[in-house]
Amino acid sequence: MSSIIAENIKAEQSDCWEEQLERTDNTPPSQQLTIISTDHWLRCWFEELILPTSRYLHSDVKYIDIATGSLAEHIELVKCALHERPNAVCFACTDCAMQVYSATVAVINQEVLDKEWTNLAGANFHCFFLATNKLACRTLVAGCNDLTFAAVRDSDQNLPKLGVDGFFKPLDECGSKGVFKYSSSGETPNPQYNSSGSRMAMGSKKSIVSDPILAKLASRHAELGDLLDPEIVGLVEEYVSPESRRVVISIDGYVWNGKIYHYCISDNVYKEKEGKPEEFSHLVTPSQRLTAQEIEACWKKYDIVCSDLVRRGLNNQFLDVEAFILKQRSSEDSIVVKTMEVNARTFCNQLPMFSQLFGGETGFEGCMLSAAADMLHGIAPPMSILDDAEGTNTFSSRILLPMGGEGTEAGKQAKVGICAYLPAVPGCPVLVRGFQVSYYCVEGFEAQVYGIGTSEEMALKRCKEFYNLMK
Repeated sequence: MSSIIAENIKAEQSDCWEEQLERTDNTPPSQQLTIISTDHWLRCWFEELILPTSRYLHSDVKYIDIATGSLAEHIELVKCALHERPNAVCFACTDCAMQVYSATVAVINQEVLDKEWTNLAGANFHCFFLATNKLACRTLVAGCNDLTFAAVRDSDQNLPKLGVDGFFKPLDECGSKGVFKYSSSGETPNPQYNSSGSRMAMGSKKSIVSDPILAKLASRHAELGDLLDPEIVGLVEEYVSPESRRVVISIDGYVWNGKIYHYCISDNVYKEKEGKPEEFSHLVTPSQRLTAQEIEACWKKYDIVCSDLVRRGLNNQFLDVEAFILKQRSSEDSIVVKTMEVNARTFCNQLPMFSQLFGGETGFEGCMLSAAADMLHGIAPPMSILDDAEGTNTFSSRILLPMGGEGTEAGKQAKVGICAYLPAVPGCPVLVRGFQVSYYCVEGFEAQVYGIGTSEEMALKRCKEFYNLMK
């Protein structure tokens, strides 16, 4: 990293999470919060990029680190934290954190250790499993079977043929790890083929669940039945080519007291202009690419998926649905939105942007972390109060404008938040902050550069200029 002389840049070393934000000494019990940090989302990420513009800046916040240790150990940590601070709620922002929290809630509810547990909201293991397990999601969740797919077993020497180009996805991996495209012509070897023919035990490395605790919890839900066969190691699904999709989006909403509320839609942008249409570039919040009709179609898809999980117990938490909008219309000339994947949690990668764009002094009262924590405390998020008072989608329509839209309010210009994915800068601190821009990168992960501007172009330019200063 070159020498930078600028008053508005604050560098944070890798141990930056040791620093505490100043908090009031008389924090009310209802504001106690426990946050699960991970090997990727460190304490400094929350304390420097999210909490300052949240309603929980001066709350009594403690952290549980699950970067190391077993699932059993992580569950015990969360149980102890919830029991020791009965007025504290637990926020889990990503899959591995929500896996721990939802499993902890399920274990506590089954053990009935203490009938006075009152801080177990915002997590449903059944729904988390259905969303996270790719085959279960495609098979059982409404609105998610709109791509051709098939299960892959370890006894399959070659991947199943779908009649179209496919994508292989291992069941026990997160994100894009282990995922690859394969052609519909010829034979494609199964990367997890078990030539010995010996059966894998439930909970083993190749199982649909990677831990005995998860296997036991999942087996309690009858509809999962055959999907828990330990021979199932992945799935293949129809490949949606860059040429056929108009835009890829993340649709975020939440469920408060059993009612679905709409929050925001973001763009997942790929490097099509650089001739790399399958390489991810950046996230844009709120979306800058949707027409009014496409926004309506996205929320229709979201409601179908979310409703099917609500009937199974999803409540008082956020739900994220990633989807493709295709260029081709249906036979009725309606917009086609196809589900890519579902996440029964907050949209973690953009949490800083949701807080900085819609929290603090912005006037929106829409920080995602704050809303999630409110629901955990049994408090109605301000956005839900607004929607209930002024009509469904009042909040989302204020921040999510169709293409070519003007400002969100008279005299107020909308701002756009970017999360750009770039190679890590050797020797650079984990967290570096500038004016409306920040660099965050943990060893072993790509760098994420967050920037805010009055347009996507301005925000992205700010990200890239700041990134170049880090070199």
